[in-house]
Amino acid sequence: SLYEYETHFTVMNYRGPLNHMQTLEFVRDFEQEHQVKWTDIHQRIKNMIRSVFEAAVAVHPEMHSPKSRAIYGVDVMLDASFCPKLLEVTYCPDCTRACKYDMKA
Repeated sequence: SLYEYETHFTVMNYRGPLNHMQTLEFVRDFEQEHQVKWTDIHQRIKNMIRSVFEAAVAVHPEMHSPKSRAIYGVDVMLDASFCPKLLEVTYCPDCTRACKYDMKA
């Protein structure tokens, strides 16, 4: 349903206080609940993101420069088989909020 907020969210910081889980705690609980290895899922996510940027450079070779750097935000969701699905790539990520999170992971 288009009217169910939790069905289509990407950012949940619009309502009330958040209960932020530390990354290591999240991974442990996720693996235990779903009987999967997070390292496998994480590798699939990294491969997907890499292929997106490689595809962009293939179409627009002028985007590749050994002297340039950029920070992008990437929104990803997992399907029922834990395969990553790319929702969006943004050139203006929320670095302030991201930097408050667990820096150990």
